[in-house]
Amino acid sequence: MANGSLNIILHGLLFLELNKNSKLTWLEITAPKLPKHNLLMGTPGNLQNINNQRIHWETGMGLTPGTPRQPFDEGIPEDVPDTLFRFNRNTTDVGDIDLTGDQGKIFLPWPGQWDTIRRGNRPNLASRLPGKALPKRVNIHIERLCSTQIGVATVLTYDYTTNLPPLPNWSPNVNIEVYFQPDNPETVAEVNADLRTASQVLFSSDNFDLKFKEDDNSIRTSTPIGKTKYPAHSGLTVTDELSLSEKVTLLDPLKIPDGLRDCLSSLESYLLLQSSNPGLSGTDASKTITDERAERYMSYMMANPANCPMFFLGG
Repeated sequence: MANGSLNIILHGLLFLELNKNSKLTWLEITAPKLPKHNLLMGTPGNLQNINNQRIHWETGMGLTPGTPRQPFDEGIPEDVPDTLFRFNRNTTDVGDIDLTGDQGKIFLPWPGQWDTIRRGNRPNLASRLPGKALPKRVNIHIERLCSTQIGVATVLTYDYTTNLPPLPNWSPNVNIEVYFQPDNPETVAEVNADLRTASQVLFSSDNFDLKFKEDDNSIRTSTPIGKTKYPAHSGLTVTDELSLSEKVTLLDPLKIPDGLRDCLSSLESYLLLQSSNPGLSGTDASKTITDERAERYMSYMMANPANCPMFFLGG
């Protein structure tokens, strides 16, 4: 029997929370009802629309569950990274998730390991309710509980065992992608409208007062890909950092006639060259056609923590 890892890579405006009963602890992922968004899940290149479905993987899937790590800060387990937007539902008065107001749910065992990838500067946050008391504002909680770096995507990792025979230097790793994003990148104003609409999935929706400051120029800049160094055995690559709109663009043969595989190969080669030669510039004679092509591909990168927000609810 061979031991492998399952990576579930989450992208988009999702609410994550710890749930448990007397027998089981699980991670519950909720997609709020949003226009222009579809909840997609599957292996790379084989995504399925799971709008309005309940995907129950919390038991019976052969995944080794983790244990929420103590201590909890504001009801948030220590293993939930501070590079994910986090806040407490009770002290902000947003309440629990409404069981009838969502566009789909995924139930998973508690992950064995959490991580975020493609981290960028935390955008400037504000409250759309100027009269709300400061201690109860969601942006104040996020600023206190989160790093100044926020990931564009979240990775949940599980160990599992398969009946396949072990092979030298090989692990049966599997990646599952979950996207809840529009096909095209959104402006900050559109994301703020999404946040207002998404609040309807919470019992006290008016108290989900978070917004991103629209005069923050940094959120108009894509967070670079390829900064994370993935262990060879992890099963993760730079491809897993791409948002849905970026993948749609990179699969467009009119924009990327070389195809996605060649595009990503060029990107990875270029990023590797950059890391070994940080002084490389657009006028360096050492640049190759592959480098120039990769730079063109980089111009299609659009994602950052403001247009790909995701939230963990403590409480």
